[in-house]
Amino acid sequence: MADEYWGRYKTIMVAIGVAVVGHVILIVSAIPPVIVHPNSSIACFAVGLVVMGIGVGGFKSNISPLIAEQYKDLGLTVKTLPTGERVIVDPTFTISRIYMYFYMMINVGSLLGSVIMVCEYSPLLSWVSTTCADAVSVQTLRRTLASGFRLPFRRSCSCSVRWSCGSAATSTSAARLPAMSLPKP
Repeated sequence: MADEYWGRYKTIMVAIGVAVVGHVILIVSAIPPVIVHPNSSIACFAVGLVVMGIGVGGFKSNISPLIAEQYKDLGLTVKTLPTGERVIVDPTFTISRIYMYFYMMINVGSLLGSVIMVCEYSPLLSWVSTTCADAVSVQTLRRTLASGFRLPFRRSCSCSVRWSCGSAATSTSAARLPAMSLPKP
């Protein structure tokens, strides 16, 4: 869907909407008027689980490639440091570092979510954990919007896996790579 029709950003937005609908269906399956009927509650739960799975699958399969597309420098470049030292910047290492930070933040969020949910059961820490989680969410949103948040960078696609410039790609044209010239020191 993302490569052929909608693009990654729109696919991610639609997938998040589908996941939210699945989450709402899961909530409906647990409300008292529905849960008193076990068969309908389980059916509603199953439908919600499937809808949420479709939404999350559409999100997760497109978010990683979208992150890689945000890095604009595709070739090796020479950068002069403030000390006067000249270094070669390799986009492969930069994208690897971007992904390390991305997955580190996923793990930090998972850890914080687990700790906050445990604190929710404590009568003393319940309001503290909820207030802190809300404050962090609001501050993150405020700083994101204040920093001049823009829609993701969209690289114009000259070819895809199936098509190359509007015509079917052959195995020889798909295997050719552009010649890279190394920067001169």
